[in-house]
Amino acid sequence: MKTNTLNRRDLIKRFGAAVGASTIAPIYTALGEEKTDRQPQGDRHPKRVVFFLQAQGFSDANCAVKGIKSGKSLRSEDLPVFIDPLAPHRDKLTIIQGLHGKHTSPAHSAYYGCLGGYRRNKSTPFDITIDCALSKVLPKAPVPLLSVGMESLNRMKQVPIFHATSAWGPGEKAPMICDPTFLYRLMFGSVATGKQRKTYDENSKMLDFIARTSAQSAGTLPESGRQKLKPYGDISTFRDSVSSMSDSLKTYMPEFDEKYSAPKHETDWHDAMLDLTIAALKAGLTNVATINSGCGEFYGSWEGLGIASKGHSLGHLSMTSDIWRRIRQYNMRMLSKLVQALEETPEGNGTMMDNTLIVYTSNNADKQHTNGASWPFMTLGNFGGTMQEGHYLRIENDRPINSFYATLLEAAGHPVEHFNLGGAYEKYDTGKGPLRELLA
Repeated sequence: MKTNTLNRRDLIKRFGAAVGASTIAPIYTALGEEKTDRQPQGDRHPKRVVFFLQAQGFSDANCAVKGIKSGKSLRSEDLPVFIDPLAPHRDKLTIIQGLHGKHTSPAHSAYYGCLGGYRRNKSTPFDITIDCALSKVLPKAPVPLLSVGMESLNRMKQVPIFHATSAWGPGEKAPMICDPTFLYRLMFGSVATGKQRKTYDENSKMLDFIARTSAQSAGTLPESGRQKLKPYGDISTFRDSVSSMSDSLKTYMPEFDEKYSAPKHETDWHDAMLDLTIAALKAGLTNVATINSGCGEFYGSWEGLGIASKGHSLGHLSMTSDIWRRIRQYNMRMLSKLVQALEETPEGNGTMMDNTLIVYTSNNADKQHTNGASWPFMTLGNFGGTMQEGHYLRIENDRPINSFYATLLEAAGHPVEHFNLGGAYEKYDTGKGPLRELLA
């Protein structure tokens, strides 16, 4: 028998290379870590939230309904061409204009400030973001937050794990997964067959070895060493919690086809990411997901839509240009697919969509090079009967995006006076508490 001469360092390097190089270490710390301040609801059927963030901006013109007044129904209105694919879901759609994010100083991207409602900082979040905050108060799930990123094909391959928009608290970045092949194995490896199961088993053996040797060395390792090895214990915990849901995983596991293994365009992987997000929601792996189209920065690529321009230059185009019309309509088709998938899935006396809220906006307010004075949002669904749907709303009195996030927490059963607006930020809100006109 050949002697295995690999030491712990070799195994860690090999495992890291197998699932995304050195960037993989932080992922399960955020995804699998127990949150002690979670407050499960008493609802029989869990509420869930999906955020969809499009890079480069989302302007008022993109969602302006001609001649409509605030508070009026959208059910008989013609939607602007940019969001027209949502027309079949007008009864669930709410368009929200009038909010601002001036205090986030977004410029090219607000990064963590988009969902946190504080000044942008690419490298370090200043506080918790609303997706992570909701995951703490909604019913517990094996994956507290599933954040995925969509970019050019090369970028998604080269940077499978990224950090830009979600955070558990000051300095606590929550990762987004940008490689759908890795996410597929992470979610479904324990019930997969063939090559996918083989890869999952090989990685599991390495994890078990690392966990054993880490435990044996715990008393002798310096603190820095223990911190480096801790994420691998988190990986094991997450792996076990997901694999225990084998029946649900088998039911909702998508086919690992050429869309994953041999994508022709980046949009193949974008579509795969959406499919995996839908599968995670249906299987009960998570109740909070964030989809980052453009990975929370100011880039992006859509060659699969016939668009040659990419990256930063796209933001120099008008948000009403033909290129942005195609990108926006692609976003809306994705949202429509998500709504339809949840509507087709029974839950209680209704469907999963009855207990879901989908939030669409940009990580960069209304455009590139913005001051954040206008920050439109759209929502789909009523969040278990707690939110308005099917209306156009113009928010008055200069309220910030933080007030919308406070509204989401109120609808989730966790009322707050404000969200991340203490201290110097108080001057950016003329009111307190949620936006009552959005609540049912």
